[in-house]
Amino acid sequence: MIDYKHRIQQIKIFPLIFLMSFLVIEFDFSIVFGKKVSLTEMPAVVRDTIIREIGQALIEDIDRDKDDDETVYEVETEGDGIDIELKVAGDGSPQKKKVEENIALSELPPVVNETVTREIRNLWIEEVRRKTKLGGRVSYEID
Repeated sequence: MIDYKHRIQQIKIFPLIFLMSFLVIEFDFSIVFGKKVSLTEMPAVVRDTIIREIGQALIEDIDRDKDDDETVYEVETEGDGIDIELKVAGDGSPQKKKVEENIALSELPPVVNETVTREIRNLWIEEVRRKTKLGGRVSYEID
């Protein structure tokens, strides 16, 4: 025999459980992907580091996130053939910086240019990118 009163209670509880699970999923995504913030929503020391490190580049996105229980700010810029990814700790210290910029083949250092010429020979080169990481390590990408 079916207990209709019990069945009605289950039906009423289901939407509540569904809503709660949706809220938990939304909460988890905000933890994983961080929160979008503006320059005015961060400590001055962080803002000063960001401005010093990216110069006049146009900020596309700023996320406040947690990294090993420490607040970090991740900044992305894009424009004029230069892309910058910057990660700054809550105390203002830069943790990661990657700058990618389009350059002309003639701007490659001579030793790199010789290697490219020898290895690629007569193939068409569409793009040359210089990649610079925090600490000054430079690499080149040839497409």
